[in-house]
Amino acid sequence: MPGGLVLFNWLGLATFYRREMARNFKIWKITLAAPAIRAVLFASVFGLAIDHENAVMGGLPFMTFLIPGLVTVAALGARVGIFGILDCLRQDGGDFR
Repeated sequence: MPGGLVLFNWLGLATFYRREMARNFKIWKITLAAPAIRAVLFASVFGLAIDHENAVMGGLPFMTFLIPGLVTVAALGARVGIFGILDCLRQDGGDFR
């Protein structure tokens, strides 16, 4: 771009965001419930595998140590999907213009 001017189609980005949010709310069982169920199952399995109540990881009780990691994994899994879509648009030459 001449003079370092960067053009960006904000209307295209807003439209993309609105459509993706509408799609996510239509398929909420997949986008919201599945990661929550996965986190509960992981916590249950690891909680049963390390079944004594004095289990300590890094100076914290085991479940206190485990839950933030499961929440982070669920959040990152959701974001990877969105960035995968954006990466496909970039590779196909689509740049929201």
